[in-house]
Amino acid sequence: MQRHRSEQYNPKIANAFFRAGYVEAWGRGIENMCKLCADYGVKTEYTVHPCDVMLEFKIPQLDASDKRPEKVTEKVTENQAIIIREMEKNPFVTAIGLAKILGISLRKTKENIKKLQQKGLIRRIGPDKGGYWQITKN
Repeated sequence: MQRHRSEQYNPKIANAFFRAGYVEAWGRGIENMCKLCADYGVKTEYTVHPCDVMLEFKIPQLDASDKRPEKVTEKVTENQAIIIREMEKNPFVTAIGLAKILGISLRKTKENIKKLQQKGLIRRIGPDKGGYWQITKN
């Protein structure tokens, strides 16, 4: 959370995380960050240096009207409520990560996600790899 250069300290580990689906290809991050910033109204400032580009995010302050209603979790099972909370905390959470948090199988986790999508409570933005979850206001 401070100024730093983005460097691969161990390219073999970075490649393993990429192949496992935990991170995207090296160099794609700036493109995705810019798109997400534009989607959420976050202003960015670029500083170009001889060896790199620094990107600063200016996040707007949220007011009380931006908070999600608590009633969303009343229409769903306990596991589905946990899925919604985890997606609110981290929109990039994976089904595998949710299965580990819930302590249930990946198949059951995907079934719960599908039910939430059918109810219109969540929506997938972008592809399976590199996309994110959006909690809808119902």
